[in-house]
Amino acid sequence: MEHLLTIKEAVKAFEIAEARRDAGDKMLQQLRGAVGRGLLRHEDSAGPKGALRFSVSEIIIARILLAVVNLGLKGDELASLNSSLRNEEADRAISDVLSLFEDLNRKTNADAPRINFEFFRYLKIGDEPIRSTAYFVFDGEYGEEIDPKIPNVRFRGGTIEAVVTIPFSKLAMDTVRGILTVKQ
Repeated sequence: MEHLLTIKEAVKAFEIAEARRDAGDKMLQQLRGAVGRGLLRHEDSAGPKGALRFSVSEIIIARILLAVVNLGLKGDELASLNSSLRNEEADRAISDVLSLFEDLNRKTNADAPRINFEFFRYLKIGDEPIRSTAYFVFDGEYGEEIDPKIPNVRFRGGTIEAVVTIPFSKLAMDTVRGILTVKQ
């Protein structure tokens, strides 16, 4: 999928994907802030009036970032999570969604593969900064390093305080549908 979108087009795609018309200005400001902080990577500035344009993969990442910003993540935690969206696992998740898009249009959402993005926050001890980590979970299969189903599991020297699950494949598929509508 070779579409490039401006921030305004991305917001329209999100609104279409979510059947919402009430959050456009807020999303636009949040995305502009993410660009300003270097969280989003643009492809070029050949859009209308020299607007920055972003790849579909980057727009999917932007949608996930919006979800966690709306949950209250900011600063170093947001930067850490953004790094987790830019690795081999993330590339696989985005590729899986994009390559299956045509097939998924012929299936129900129940048949779609489930890819979740899970964000773990560790219990804060004393004056240490809040620590967090994030993983992709493909069809319910956790990596060997972690099993969040065990209460108070200690992981890399910390006790998990909270786990946030983002339905990555659903948000990504809805975003791609919105992009295709905007680009028609």
